[in-house]
Amino acid sequence: MLAAFRKGPLPPPAELEKYESLYPGATKLLFDNFINQTNHRMELENMVIREDNKRAKILAAILFIMGKDGVAIAAVFTAIAPIIIAFIANSISRQNSATFL
Repeated sequence: MLAAFRKGPLPPPAELEKYESLYPGATKLLFDNFINQTNHRMELENMVIREDNKRAKILAAILFIMGKDGVAIAAVFTAIAPIIIAFIANSISRQNSATFL
């Protein structure tokens, strides 16, 4: 029995070479699928962010019209908070990754 741990979505180069020798073109397929999946995920995330921002703007406009200025401002900040948190988390992750290189 053999167990292996990998950090990352793709097999190590030695395994890719073995796949390629068994099935020519396999490595290109793996990379193409990885790129396509990454792009698809990023498109979905962008769509969710855009729609959340639209809803927050509409809610904020309604609240401002109703004279609920403080609540409207809170609604806007609540909508953008996940973006800010994701940016900070991504920055920290990149800094941590850079220290291991």
